[in-house]
Amino acid sequence: MKLETFISQQFVGDAVRGALGVESDWLDVGLVSLPTGTLHITGYVGDQSEGFIAPLGAGVFEAKAKTIRYGHEIRMSRVCLVGPNRAPIRGEKIGEAGTDSGTMVLYDLRSYGEAETHNPKFRDTVLRALLKIGLYFELVPVEGWPAHALLAGSSGFDDGTFPIFELRDGPNVAGVEIVFIKPDQPYPFKTNKYETPPEADEDETLH
Repeated sequence: MKLETFISQQFVGDAVRGALGVESDWLDVGLVSLPTGTLHITGYVGDQSEGFIAPLGAGVFEAKAKTIRYGHEIRMSRVCLVGPNRAPIRGEKIGEAGTDSGTMVLYDLRSYGEAETHNPKFRDTVLRALLKIGLYFELVPVEGWPAHALLAGSSGFDDGTFPIFELRDGPNVAGVEIVFIKPDQPYPFKTNKYETPPEADEDETLH
């Protein structure tokens, strides 16, 4: 199921019993192109001293995400890039990436550098495009960059540093996974601005 379809269904009718505080299945976001295979996972676009660079190999990767619902609020709990037609399992932690903007960005670093070489103001163009994104992960169109080049979205409970794991399909590295919220992690805010539905049962409310 597509992420956007799943999100739209969550806000139709009453909350599903037992769905609150429970992580979703993997949801499809779209295809991400890594023409040079240098995946930069970061909250700071264009600054290779920040975040984590994962050498995945050139190709097109499937972007998938998981969510957790808290009352009428849905948070991104995980996002991954995985090669097509792969059935990977999560392997070892290989790094981490942080953000203080509540947003995590995934893109091909060398491809970005080439675009910036031809247009010194390219970073400003990317940052303006990122201002238009919503709460959930999506492919972000950027003028002067190929389609499917930039994936961005909200990083769990906003700011923080998040672990990155390799995804393995047998002996091969098939992708990476970033974990923003662990399934048993409590909701950290004193109040939920979206509030829990009034008729929700006790087992639907995160304590």
